[in-house]
Amino acid sequence: MAGAGKTGDGEDRRSETMVRFVATVIVSTMMAAITAWALSYAMLTPERVGATHGAAGSLQRARS
Repeated sequence: MAGAGKTGDGEDRRSETMVRFVATVIVSTMMAAITAWALSYAMLTPERVGATHGAAGSLQRARS
């Protein structure tokens, strides 16, 4: 194969793109996990989260 053992700018760019892709996947996964945790926490404990402010608080006041 032509250029199979050659490492140059193309190889560096490819590895940099791969590093960026992996970092993006990791950050996106962490953000999704944090969002899912925050939503489930807010759903499971509406009396503690936002009892005085926010949508959970107004919903709690409307029920009582």
